[in-house]
Parts: sequence; structure tokens; C-alpha cells
Amino acid sequence: MGVEALAADEALGQSWFFAYNLLSGVLAIAGAALAVMLLRVAARRERTARVLRAAAWAACVTLSLRGVVGITDLAFQFARGVMDSPPILVAIEPWFVVGGMLFGVLAARTRNYANRPYGEVP
Repeated sequence: MGVEALAADEALGQSWFFAYNLLSGVLAIAGAALAVMLLRVAARRERTARVLRAAAWAACVTLSLRGVVGITDLAFQFARGVMDSPPILVAIEPWFVVGGMLFGVLAARTRNYANRPYGEVP
């Protein structure tokens, strides 16, 4: 892998990169917990559900925007004929959009769960 492997080794040795990876892992776990909590709590407590839905909408917007910006950047690079980014990003960037849309669907669907007996889904 040559130069790319050396750059990756150099990045891994920096404290900011460790913090970045740690924050990414924490946010991934928090996103999964948010999804589970939204499904379980939305049917019970409307006030808590509102806060969770707001967090889900924020995740929807953030992930979707991140994915669209990344895909747009890759498209411009492709159009110029110069790929500055690693080719693996072509496979990774759409997943941000998918995650954002899933959070949006989850937030929209759980809005209808409020004030219903636990377990009853519209």
C-alpha cells in the first residue's frame, strides 16, 4: 500500500485521531441507544418522546447532510477526473444518507405512538 499505509500509520499515532475515533464510536453507540429508546419510550411518555424525536430529527438532518455533501464532493472529483479521496468512500458515503433517512422514518413513525397503551402500534 506504500504511501497510503504510511499516512494511515502517521494518522493513527496522533492524539486528535484517537479522540476522533473515540467520539465516532460513542456517537454510534448513542445513535443505537436513541433508536431503541425512541421505540420503547415513545409509547409511554410524551414529554420524553418529544426530546427523543428531536434528537432523532437532528440525527436525520446531520447524517443526511453529511452524506449528501460527501457524495457531491465525490461527484465533483469524478467529473474533474481527479480523485483526491480514497475510492472506498464511494461505498461509505451513501450509508450516511441511509442512516439519516432511517432516523427520519423512525422519528416520524413514533410521533403517532403517543398516548397509546404500551405495545399498541398504529
